[in-house]
Amino acid sequence: MRFIKGYWRFIAVALAAGILAWVGYGYYQENVKLVPEELLDEALKNTLAASSYRYDISVRLTVDGREEKLSQVTGERDAQGNFHVQGEMTGQPTEAYQIEDTTYLKDPVTSKWMVIPGNNLFQQELFMAEINPVAMLNISQPRDLEYLGKQEGQGGQVYVLKLRPQVVENRFLNIYAQDFTYSLHISRNNRHVSRAEVEATSKANTNTRIFFTVDFFDYNARIAIEPPVQGPASQTGR
Repeated sequence: MRFIKGYWRFIAVALAAGILAWVGYGYYQENVKLVPEELLDEALKNTLAASSYRYDISVRLTVDGREEKLSQVTGERDAQGNFHVQGEMTGQPTEAYQIEDTTYLKDPVTSKWMVIPGNNLFQQELFMAEINPVAMLNISQPRDLEYLGKQEGQGGQVYVLKLRPQVVENRFLNIYAQDFTYSLHISRNNRHVSRAEVEATSKANTNTRIFFTVDFFDYNARIAIEPPVQGPASQTGR
């Protein structure tokens, strides 16, 4: 009987030790082993390589302490590079499609579709942030990189990083802004950027700050973007 009791005591101790080791290893993996530079590099590579995604983006300014909203847009991109965006830009309702080399713009007054073949309107820098927000993440040489811990985000827990990139490979941003600060939420599950908050100073007026907030989701989802069919359309060409 004493042998049996000793045997089960040994099993209980071994089991408890195993559980503690497993918990300790998990803590090590999630907190001690995490290297901010490696996490940032992995998340940026995964995000920039995504074939398709959906997003919500808002852009606002503060001018001498006064806040102005520039845009609030929902968009999606498919694996072929086609776009669909809908929302508000500079106070005007906006909806547009880019299907291959054809642009479809909805007239906010008549609700008719303007069709522009042989054109890619979204190459214009004015629309770059709202149309291709992932391009804002083409950054390198981070300074002041900080790991701010974990928190609950869209779709689960996220790691939060804050940094100031020395290089921002985005023509739109570099034309209008400087002195960038990024706050990135990185999904713990798939190591993609689920939210990007970008703050910068206007080159035209250093008293003006520009804020971009983007929420990304449905990475690499099966997204099919088709030309609009509802309502009459007018066609223009070069």
